[in-house]
Amino acid sequence: MKMSGAEMLLESLKREKVTHIFGYPGGVVLPIFDALYKDPSLQVVLTRHEQGAVHAAEGYARSSNAVGVVLVTSGPGATNTLTGIADANMDSIPLVIITGQVPTKMIGNDAFQEEDIIGMSRSCTKHNYLVRKIADLPRIIKEAFYIARSGRPGPVLIDFPKDIILEKAEFVYPESVSIRSYNPTIQGNRWQIRKAAQTILKARKPVLYAGGGIISSEAHKELLDLVTLTNIPTTLTLMGLGAIPGNHPRFLGMLGMHGTYAANMAIHDADVLIAVGVRFDDRVTGKIAEFSPHSKVIHIDIDPTSIRKNFHVDVPIVGDARVILKDLIEELREISGGEDAFRHYRPWIDQISEWEKEHPLSYTLDKEVIKPQHVIEKIYQFTQGDCIISTDVGQHQMWTAQFFKFIKPNTWLTSGGLGTMGYGFPAAIGAQKAHPGRRVIAITGEGSFMMNIQEMATVVSLDLPVKIVILNNQYLGMVRQWQEFFYGSRYSSSFIGQSPDFVKLAEAFGMVGMRATRPEQVEDVILDGFSRRGPVLMEFQVDPEENVFPMVPAGGSNIEMIFESPGEKDDPKIKRFHTDRIIPEIQVSETRKHYIQIIVENRFGVLSRVAGLFSARGFNIDSLSVAPGLDTSVSQMTIETQGDDHVVEQIIKQLNKLIDVIKVVNLSEFSFLTRETLLIRVNTNTRPGDREEAFRIVEIFRARIIDSSPTTYTIEVTGDEDKIEAILNFLKPLGIKEVIRTGKVAIAREDQKLGSKNSTRLSDGEVSYHR
Repeated sequence: MKMSGAEMLLESLKREKVTHIFGYPGGVVLPIFDALYKDPSLQVVLTRHEQGAVHAAEGYARSSNAVGVVLVTSGPGATNTLTGIADANMDSIPLVIITGQVPTKMIGNDAFQEEDIIGMSRSCTKHNYLVRKIADLPRIIKEAFYIARSGRPGPVLIDFPKDIILEKAEFVYPESVSIRSYNPTIQGNRWQIRKAAQTILKARKPVLYAGGGIISSEAHKELLDLVTLTNIPTTLTLMGLGAIPGNHPRFLGMLGMHGTYAANMAIHDADVLIAVGVRFDDRVTGKIAEFSPHSKVIHIDIDPTSIRKNFHVDVPIVGDARVILKDLIEELREISGGEDAFRHYRPWIDQISEWEKEHPLSYTLDKEVIKPQHVIEKIYQFTQGDCIISTDVGQHQMWTAQFFKFIKPNTWLTSGGLGTMGYGFPAAIGAQKAHPGRRVIAITGEGSFMMNIQEMATVVSLDLPVKIVILNNQYLGMVRQWQEFFYGSRYSSSFIGQSPDFVKLAEAFGMVGMRATRPEQVEDVILDGFSRRGPVLMEFQVDPEENVFPMVPAGGSNIEMIFESPGEKDDPKIKRFHTDRIIPEIQVSETRKHYIQIIVENRFGVLSRVAGLFSARGFNIDSLSVAPGLDTSVSQMTIETQGDDHVVEQIIKQLNKLIDVIKVVNLSEFSFLTRETLLIRVNTNTRPGDREEAFRIVEIFRARIIDSSPTTYTIEVTGDEDKIEAILNFLKPLGIKEVIRTGKVAIAREDQKLGSKNSTRLSDGEVSYHR
């Protein structure tokens, strides 16, 4: 059956079990919206800004583990999605973003509302596609959904030109996906899993450190089973909250810059650290050289680039967290003989209990001023954790992470990696669409809320019962806190007290608005607001000088926690903690030349992706050559660059992440050959005898004269670096007019074993990486 591109898109989305599309129409995509008008099975959530559409799709995906879908027009419609796409990429949220594009023949001509969204989004998507043939569309959509949800999830963008949208062709949707260059590892290495189990059994002071990877892989049950079996104290990252119940006796709270005292101290004193679904983010580790200095580290993650990226790992295991945790539990049961094998952790648990008593999360209630932590606690008391919470970024985000106990996974929606103000409210809209029967609460600050305040129209028009809680302290609170602590209380551009009347604004949009200005009003406003149907805005005017504690200064060790504002440092009840115990940072080797061989799919855009990976990290490509191989569907690149071994290891891991990369080999680890071809044009008439001298040099270096004139020779020479430099030095006295270089190609010597497809060594004797 023949379908237009627009009809193919909708049918493909239905095949992928899509029910909601978040978007905003525009000229190029009008045929798609017209097709949607005729198809009631796909519900369009019309936001009031494209950034809001992406954040709403993020909230939908994060709360449901489904792929969020976004549809916008070309030009500014596409560029408005970039912040949301970057946010999803940092936090591993599966999205498929469909952008309109001008007709293919007009691409590159600066047509109306044309923008190179493919080029702009390469660095912030897991992959992107430009649809060039309508016959490719069903395959592209199938691949996009597979890439978005598999491995480490992320956003995939499809750029859809107008002529392809309108063109008609036979519709055939593929039943399966086969991408030879993309095969994420699911099963962990059994030998490494056994080694991890043995390491855990030998531990005296173990800590589990889990993150958003647990939520993405739906491994919360397995994580809880591991904690139940071993009784190991567990801390979670900001993105991992809800992975185990917040009221579990072994839960230490969040770790890191605003983590609990017990969590940070436990991490520091641990002798074994089991890290699952985390990437050792700087807001978690603080000063990396002093993070968990005494521990053997087990790191489980589906993304091999996250392992040893910036922190030493003793037992790396690449694969799906849920699958690996199941295997690890089975291994522990087999070699331990049961729960009695873990009784020797009891003194460690007792020590942590003392830390929890010594410095629990706390604040001081005030009879005159509302404390923001009090509002969070009252919301938890009312809901008992049976709700979905979204936040924006700043102090309110940290207070929510600290004082709200998340009981279940997928109930905590926040912007972790990118720290995007304006995320929380539209994310709540997406979550409410995914869960129409559940209570969804957006906790925000007045600064963040005004970033996407236009989405009040969306929530009212759809009559979504999202409850908005604004903690209004008249400042960009986290900015003000840093200015107080580190900039001598010089509050430059952080006061935003001239905010609108949010209650009147809510009423103007058509929703209920209410406000609390005193502590005794807090509970009544919460009870009243939560009891009403439909959207409600609740503003709480809170203490403008309240700070988030504990706090680890940027670049400080996690046990250098600050518990007081600068003016309170003489309080004898307050302590600063520090340590002289440090571990060395990852050893940096000498900078040297590296030759990297890359086999890639022979497709447009691949070279840009590879080159962009180097430039984004500030590394120069000294030489690059690329050409098809025997199989013309693939190309082979040879790249010469300079860097220390650790940096190059990370570059190779990042290259392996690119969807179109089939194989990467660092030839510098082997004996190899390099060659380069030069075309050199030299003067031959400056002095008598120059022509004969040039001819003599050509013969010595076994070069060739491929063109001549009365005054010049054009010479072709091929050889290794020494030969090339030598002939250039010999020809310089004659006067070199022009040099054209092909770039170096390299190949391993025949007796060198390059290893299996898509593998790289993680450590001696431990191979755990298969794309």
